[in-house]
Amino acid sequence: QRCRQLAACSGLKKLKKLYIGINERITGPGLRCLLQPFSQRLYHLSSLSIRSCNLQESDMPAICDFVGSSRTLDELSLYRAMPTLSSAACYRLAAALKANRSMTWLACYSMHINDDSARALAQAAAVQGKIDRLVLRGNDITDDGGTACLRSVSSLGCHRVDLSFNHLTKDILPEVILTLRAWHARLDTPSPGALSDYSLQLAGNRFTRQAAEMMSAVVASAAVKVNFGFASVTSGAIQDLTAAKLNEKCILHHGKYSQLDLTFLGMGDAYVEWLQDYLADVKAVESLSYGRNNLTAAGMVPMAAVLRVNLCIQALDLSFNNIGVQGLETLLDVIDEDGENSTLRYLSLQGNPLVAEHSPESDWVRVETAICRLVAECPKLELVGLGATDIGDRGAAVVGECLPQQSSLTWLGLGFNNISADGVSNLCTGLARNSTLRILSLSSNLLDSHAIGQLNGMQEERIHSGANHIDTIFVDCNPFPSETRLGPGLLNGRFYFLYSTAILSFLDDFKANK
Repeated sequence: QRCRQLAACSGLKKLKKLYIGINERITGPGLRCLLQPFSQRLYHLSSLSIRSCNLQESDMPAICDFVGSSRTLDELSLYRAMPTLSSAACYRLAAALKANRSMTWLACYSMHINDDSARALAQAAAVQGKIDRLVLRGNDITDDGGTACLRSVSSLGCHRVDLSFNHLTKDILPEVILTLRAWHARLDTPSPGALSDYSLQLAGNRFTRQAAEMMSAVVASAAVKVNFGFASVTSGAIQDLTAAKLNEKCILHHGKYSQLDLTFLGMGDAYVEWLQDYLADVKAVESLSYGRNNLTAAGMVPMAAVLRVNLCIQALDLSFNNIGVQGLETLLDVIDEDGENSTLRYLSLQGNPLVAEHSPESDWVRVETAICRLVAECPKLELVGLGATDIGDRGAAVVGECLPQQSSLTWLGLGFNNISADGVSNLCTGLARNSTLRILSLSSNLLDSHAIGQLNGMQEERIHSGANHIDTIFVDCNPFPSETRLGPGLLNGRFYFLYSTAILSFLDDFKANK
């Protein structure tokens, strides 16, 4: 219904980019309503991006018909727009690409595209002739499909290709070399900077140590930006990198701020000891990101040693690993040892389940004790991310009990934890007696209208007590009804509803309160 209303807006005449994203309530009929004015060439859309919607393969013809008929569309991005993009759907999209004469950018992320589909899309891009960026990231493409893609792009003007996070192996490397040679040959007199806009992304594939050595030789001889990554490199490949290369590849300098970003490299527990040796000599690192690396409680023992040898680290990102409550306890022991000398200011534990739903009471007691230590006994922490840690209402209650003892915390993330009104009630009790928190995230929980009322009351209590109100509270993706109203306690701050049915009611209240 909302899509139909939007499609009738006269303001679409000036629209150039349309992003439809992260909204499972948008299905095929809504998508067709949105695309209809552009399909009829009433307006001139140049960019269409569809991400994480509730579309099915039967909705693909509407997208393809629009792509084939448009004369202004130059960017198409499909990111998990539907669970799977079948071969039949890809063939139809390929036919639409051949009919389109304006597109320069095609991206299909994480939709289980296979070799045949990848080959069809790459060949269609070659026929179309204008596509200079082809992204098929996070699919099911093997060496056969990857080879077909590279052969197609080497024969056309495409000079930015992303095949990251597929199933490619060292067998594709000869084709990589041929592609680089073709890119070089495309220029009459290749100068050192002539190929700076050319890039080939192959990170997150199944390359072995021997392949990594071949990669180094390829990269050394090419002016093209080639990123092979090390997401699945076997033992020993990372140690073979010199400290100079590591500095060049992973440390980003922003003035005095230095970040070592090792996110999503599949390093696991094994490489943490190597990291300890490296950081013992490199003192410039103030931020360490080790998220999405299959780190467990066993790996937290050498990670704790990393924090002991490098006292400059202020930010630590361990998100989306599996350290559990035991790993958290190991980390807290290090912080306790340092006491007032601790340099850690920012800690993200998001996506690390601390307890299972049906765990025995003894496990819950350990989790509650660890949360209490984290919130109440770490005096210098300013940002703590506990989203998606499965702490539920019990964990929220412990956080609420400890917040009055916290004098430095300004940002607290508790999203994706199945927290209901009961948990919010206990949390608000502590929030009302805390004066430092500025940002609170309660996204994707189980908040109803009663919980919203409790948050409103907490804000009013903070204001009446002389404490500052919380600037920003995120309550997106919660099941409170659309008629939920906000009181003045929430409207005094910036209370965000993102992707929520309550957005219309929020706007009404916002206008009424100026």
